[in-house]
Amino acid sequence: NNGFQRNKHEYNTLKRLKDVKGVINVDEYFTSWRHNYFIEEFHTGKSLQKFIAQNFPFTDSYDKTTKYAYESILIINQLMDIIEEIHNSGVAMGDLSLSNILLSDNNTKVTLIDFEAAAPPENKFSPGIATPGFISSEANNYMEADWFAFYRIARTLFLPITPICD
Repeated sequence: NNGFQRNKHEYNTLKRLKDVKGVINVDEYFTSWRHNYFIEEFHTGKSLQKFIAQNFPFTDSYDKTTKYAYESILIINQLMDIIEEIHNSGVAMGDLSLSNILLSDNNTKVTLIDFEAAAPPENKFSPGIATPGFISSEANNYMEADWFAFYRIARTLFLPITPICD
C-alpha cells in the first residue's frame, strides 16, 4: 500500500465507524492536483502519550497519585468499550498505540485516531505500519493485535516503560 491508498482506506474506515462513539469523525475527502486529503473533526485535547508524560506521579503526593489512578482506570474502561465496538463493527485498528489515543481537555473522554492500518478483526495480522512495543509477533489476527496493544497501553499507564522486545 502506498500513502494514497492508506489515506483513502483510512477515510473509508472512519466513514464506516461514524456511529461509534470514541472514534474521530471525518467530514470530507478530496483530491487536489496529485495529493489526496480528508478532513477530520478538530480535537483540542492531547495524546495519551502526552498525558502520561505530564501526569504520571513519579514522586508526587497521594492526592496526585489517586487522581492519576482514577483517570487511568477511566481511560482503560473507555478504551476497552471502544475497541469492542469497533470490532463489532468489523474493524480492528492494527496500530493502536499511545499516540493514536486522544483525550479531551479534562482527560475524561477517549477518542481514537489513525485508522490507516485498519483491517477486519479476523484477518491474519500482517502489519505494514506498527509501533514498536505495542505489537506482538504472536498475534494471529488483527483482533488479537488490538487486544495486545490494549494490554500494553494499560500496563504503560501504570508503569511507563514500554518494552520493545518480547
